[in-house]
This record gives sequence, structure tokens and C-alpha cells, in this order.
Amino acid sequence: MTQLTNPTQTTQTTTHLPIQTREKLLNTVYLGTFILAALAVLAYSYTVITITGTWSILALYATLVFIQGIFTFKHDIPYKWRALFLVSLTFIVSVVDMATLGLAGDARLWLIVFIIYSIVLFGRTGTISVIISIICLAITGYLQSHNNLPLVQPELETYVSASGWISVTLYSVAIYLMALMAIIHILRDINQSITQEKELTHALEQERRRLDQNVSERTRAIQATAAVSRHISTLRDTTQLAQIVVNEIQTTFNYYYVQIYLMDEAGKTLHLFGGTGEAGQKMLEKGHHIPLGQGIVGHAAATNQLISVPNVYKFEDWLPNPLLPSTRSEIAIPITIGQEVLGVLDVQQNIIGGFSQEDTNMLQSIASQVAIVLRNARLYSQAQERARQEAILTNFRQKLQQATNIEQVLELTARELGQVLATTHARVELKRPQSSAANRT
Repeated sequence: MTQLTNPTQTTQTTTHLPIQTREKLLNTVYLGTFILAALAVLAYSYTVITITGTWSILALYATLVFIQGIFTFKHDIPYKWRALFLVSLTFIVSVVDMATLGLAGDARLWLIVFIIYSIVLFGRTGTISVIISIICLAITGYLQSHNNLPLVQPELETYVSASGWISVTLYSVAIYLMALMAIIHILRDINQSITQEKELTHALEQERRRLDQNVSERTRAIQATAAVSRHISTLRDTTQLAQIVVNEIQTTFNYYYVQIYLMDEAGKTLHLFGGTGEAGQKMLEKGHHIPLGQGIVGHAAATNQLISVPNVYKFEDWLPNPLLPSTRSEIAIPITIGQEVLGVLDVQQNIIGGFSQEDTNMLQSIASQVAIVLRNARLYSQAQERARQEAILTNFRQKLQQATNIEQVLELTARELGQVLATTHARVELKRPQSSAANRT
């Protein structure tokens, strides 16, 4: 089974969300805040025009909203600049609120939003927003307690004293710290869930690829087996049969070398009948053969057992062939009918461990088909020989019945024997019995 590897397994859980998640979140926040900010500017414009308000503040808000619109809809702007603008915009709004309303306004709420955006969008780097917020609160409280900030509402007097702004600052700091811890905890959980989802997705993808590969290999094996069966089913010549089989296997699976040996009638020697490429052609021309029991092929035939060698250099009786210098692994499969070994299908690869279980199963199936075809070819050849002999005998009987004397019988016998034995000269001699010769004298 293919080992599944996951590059996220060594990744530690942090407060950083994946960049894709942060970008989606940033786009959503931008769109939502832009719509709300635009409505707020419109409402403030109505207030400034009809009731009262500051035109400079309106101009500032309108400018910020316009710039926000650019960052909202231009997604080709780098992420860090879009995130930095959103965080900065939130901070500017909180500072403007503190400058006009002091600690009694919505500045503390805006600072909380500023902290949340900073941590979510920038991770650990964003925690500096907590320090910035505390400093802003302290400065605002100090300026307000020394009457350096205008108080637009009388009820804000409670924040003017030193004890008042200190207590408000400490209260706000406590809220910020709790928000910070909650955000970090939530981000860790989210990041852990995303990491686990990625690991599961990666594992499922690996498994799917492995299954697809297995299906592809099995389909290819079935197609190759069917192709070999289709090509060899009607063959009767063993040499042609062996060559077609090895060529089909080598072409389909791109093995380094494929060959078929057939056992001689004495059962002592394996003769090469088919080999791929130039090496196979040269060995066929030289009448290459292997004694039974020698090498990987000889051992497979002698034991009638499949022999798979992942590394031929570790097989003691391996017979290296100078015509095949790149052989690194080899598999030899006996071609058998029952316990009778007809030959051996031998396949070689130029890599160590070049044969999978699928390869072995496919080659065994092909070897079984070759064995059946070889048996059928032999039976067909034997039937043809018997038919030929029967035809000769029938013809001889018919001619013999037409002979009228002993000379015609002898002449006919000599001629027919010459044809049967494929010889140019045949002679039949009759010896006179000694007793008959003595009687005649």
C-alpha cells in the first residue's frame, strides 16, 4: 500500500489562520464595513447640513470611506496593505472619537474592534495592538484630566479626575486582555480544525490517487492480457507465438526485457524462442539456451515455482548477460500444464524492486494463457501428424491392392518409404530362405 505523506503533520498549532481563510475574512469585513460606513457618512452628512456638525470631520470620514471603497473592490492590492489599511482605519476612527468625546465616547469599543482585526489578520504580530490601545487610553485620560481635551457633554466630568481616568483605563485594559485571550483561543481552535481538515483532505487525496493508480494498473493488466489472448489464440507456430507474447508485454508495460524459453523433449534444456529488442534477436540467432536448474530461469523450471528477484546481484545463481547490462530485477514464471513444465516466461527490469504484486498477477495470467495455447499447438501438431500418417497408409494400401506382381509391390514399397522418410534413395531387399535354396539344388 502506498504510504501517505502529509506535509502539515509537523506544523505546530498557532494563532495564524491560513492565508486563504484570512483573505476571505478580509473581503467579507471590507464589504460589510464599507456599506455601513457609507450609510454612516450619509447620515452624518444630513446631520451636518440640517442640524449641526463639523465639516472637517465629515470630509475626513468621506475621504476614509472613499479610500476604503478602493481597498474593498480592488482585490489585486497585496493582502498586507489591504489588511493594514483596515486596521489603521479602525484605529483612526477610535482616535478621532477619543479626541472629540474623550473616554466617554465609543473609542473603547473601536479599540476592541481594532485589537480583534489586528490579531485575526496579522496573528501574533497583531497583539501589539493591545499595547497601542492601552497607551492611547492612558494618553487620552491624562489629557482629559488636565483639561487639554474639550468636554462636549457635562456628564463627562466623572472622567476628568485622575482616579476616574485611571479606573476607566484599567477597566478597559482588563476587557482588552480578556478579548485578547478569547480571540487567541478561538483562533487556535479554528486553526487546529483547519489543519486537521487539510490533513484529512490530503490523506483522502493520497488514498484516491492510490486507488486510481491500482485501478489503472489492473485495467492495463486486463487489457494487456486480453490483447495477448486475442493475438495468440489462433497461433500454431511456437516461435511466432513466443515472439508475439514478449513483444506485446514489453510494449504495453515498458519492461526492460522480456523473453520466453521452451523445454526440449528430453526435459534437460530450455531453449530461447522469443526475446525483445536487439538483445533478443542476437540470442535467437545464436540459439541461446539454459540448462535446467541454472540461473533464475533454470531454477524456476526445475522447481516449477515462480521466482521473483528484487535485486539480481543478491541472487547467488544469477547468470549475467553482457547483452543486458542494465538488468537489476527479474521475475521468472513457469509455463505449465498441471505438473508439466513447458517453458518459462522471464521478465527483467532496470530498477531494483521493479515488480509489484499487480505485475506478478498479470504475468502469471499471461503465462497460463501461453501454456494453454502451447498445449493446443502441440495437440494440433500431433493431430496433423497422425492425419498425415493415416493418409499415407490409406494411399499405400490402395496402391498395393493394384499391384499384380512382386516387383510392383517392392517398387511401390520403396517409393512410398522414400516419401515418408523424406529420402532420395530407398531400397527393399528380399532374401530367399535357405531351405528353399537347398531343395532347388
